[in-house]
Amino acid sequence: MKKHLYRIALCVLACSGSLALAQDYVVNTFNANINGVFNWRGNGLQTYSWSSNDAHNNPSSGSLQVVAPFNGPGDQFVCTCPLQAAQDISGYSALEFDLYWDTNSPTRNDGSYAYFEIGLKNTDSSQQWLPAYNVPATNGGNWVHVSIPMSASGQVDGVCFKMNGGNWGNPTSGTVGFWVDDIKLIKSTTLVLKTFDTGESVTSDPAVFNWWGNGLQTYSWSSNDANNNPSSGSLQVVAPFNGSGDQFVCTIPVAQQVLPSYTNLEFDLYWDTSSPTRNDGSYAYLEIGLKNTDWSQDWLPAYNVPASNGGNWVHVVVPIALSINNAIDGIIFKMNGGNWSNPTSGTVGFWVDNIMLTGPIQALPPSMTVQKAIPGLRIWASQANNSVQRDEVRTVNNDHTWYNSSPRTYSMTLASFPEQSHTNFQAHMFLIPLSAMPSGEGPDNAWEDYHATNIVEVQINNTGDGRATGMFMVKTNAPGSDGNMRTTGTLAIITNSTALGTWSVTFNNNTDVRLTSPSGAYTNFTVPAGAAALFGGGLCVYFGIDPNADADAGQSATFTHLQITGGDPINDTFSGAALDTNTWAVTSMDQVGTAFVPPTGVFWLSWSLPAGTWFLQASPDLRNPSDWYYARQNPGQLVPLTLPSPISRNVVLVTTNDLPSRAKGFFRLINQ
Repeated sequence: MKKHLYRIALCVLACSGSLALAQDYVVNTFNANINGVFNWRGNGLQTYSWSSNDAHNNPSSGSLQVVAPFNGPGDQFVCTCPLQAAQDISGYSALEFDLYWDTNSPTRNDGSYAYFEIGLKNTDSSQQWLPAYNVPATNGGNWVHVSIPMSASGQVDGVCFKMNGGNWGNPTSGTVGFWVDDIKLIKSTTLVLKTFDTGESVTSDPAVFNWWGNGLQTYSWSSNDANNNPSSGSLQVVAPFNGSGDQFVCTIPVAQQVLPSYTNLEFDLYWDTSSPTRNDGSYAYLEIGLKNTDWSQDWLPAYNVPASNGGNWVHVVVPIALSINNAIDGIIFKMNGGNWSNPTSGTVGFWVDNIMLTGPIQALPPSMTVQKAIPGLRIWASQANNSVQRDEVRTVNNDHTWYNSSPRTYSMTLASFPEQSHTNFQAHMFLIPLSAMPSGEGPDNAWEDYHATNIVEVQINNTGDGRATGMFMVKTNAPGSDGNMRTTGTLAIITNSTALGTWSVTFNNNTDVRLTSPSGAYTNFTVPAGAAALFGGGLCVYFGIDPNADADAGQSATFTHLQITGGDPINDTFSGAALDTNTWAVTSMDQVGTAFVPPTGVFWLSWSLPAGTWFLQASPDLRNPSDWYYARQNPGQLVPLTLPSPISRNVVLVTTNDLPSRAKGFFRLINQ
């Protein structure tokens, strides 16, 4: 039989607008749903739903549709769009979104559609209201981009859109309809840290201080302002030097910031002409740094103060290296009187004003990768910050006990597993009798192994030295704990050259057991008779994974064959079009991370995050630009799974039905 190789190429394209700034926060692009949008308050009978009406005509995305009937006085709604996680809003300069107003909506007395109030929901459920948007009649039937300036602060976890039917004596009566898309918080390109408007900004805000050094410097507030603003001033530094080792480290506390949010540190500098010059004619070699919150420092390029700086305000721009990515809470100016064999001798004086961070970094485009798909059941540890997540399937029927029903074999075949460095990540099978499950809990409880009184576990782990181990453990009479599983309850351990292959456990009778590795090597052992007797009656079998460490979040394993012999036998190679729900129930904590890969699965495509405004496109050929199309043509098709940090990638399964052509295909990400 002749084999055909499918050719695939990947690329990333930035078009339809500039690259998104790394610090912009995408609240919602409504790609597939409305992500928990809710009405905060009000007695309007509004409805919120997902719509395919996308601001960019992208068939892979959509928008939030709002329909609200008003009778004029009193009706109102506060449509609230949650953020994925609370954000410190300081440093964001605008809230932006796209808005489309239904032309069937009523107009008000002034001819406008609505007085649209826009706000931020704080984490304590208070609000910060931004400038309102009076929706003009020209907004009807068109997508309009709206930018609302803001100077808010604090922790925010939602964006609010509010409308009052009787607002401002200009009522609305009738059914209003509109769509919202692409809600973003826009990071300011300038974050002002210190303008020294008052004396307290030097003495108690908290106070400017000398971190180290034996120089006798003084720090004080001065009315000498870089912008000649009589309502502001600057920091004045006076420092005597004798030319032999005196130094100071002037440290200016600022509000905590996380880098790399900005590319430059900028400030205004005025040097006193009565200050001494050095041998090279310059005033000083001024070292400039960042104080990190852990009291370490990152040093930026120094500024050699030229003689031309004397008696003038000069604006200084110092680049911040991309490698500097710490949280900072201070700006440092350091001077050493004997620096570089070019000493300073005498009293130095200078002023500093308008310290700011500027130039947020443009986000690099997402990187794309392709991986061959293996038909089977691929289970990801897809939850962030949950090192004990169980992601697994269980048997629907419970006629699977070995007790008084042997011989019986339980086996699982692994076709993919994390790299050797991931020693905490495990694949497992659990054997749990129904009688051991706590009262009120069925077999679908995600922590059933921990809650259950009795359990047998077969656990597979990497060893870190290129091998893998299989362990047989038993817990008895220990609800809500691990009991003695990891001590005297560990009855057998076997080592293999890899985690890949078939691991099996065979009960030859009630107590005699064999654990077999993929190489065929095995170990025989005995389960105590009293313990074995606790596993009679109905018994469920679970197959799945557990990351066991935050560093293993986003890892996965692929099961290609699950088998149970005897009783109600199971022999599943996952050769169907979907998971057999008559055999298996998904009990994963995050069920979207349990992916059935049919035989038609061809590739896994993945791309790095953040990627909030990047969309997947496909083409059968590169020669005709018009051949590119949005790869997700139908709801539910090519919806990516977002893997948490440290993986931080979107992954999506491409099947034969998703391929652009039979022979070759091209996929790209396009930024909107």
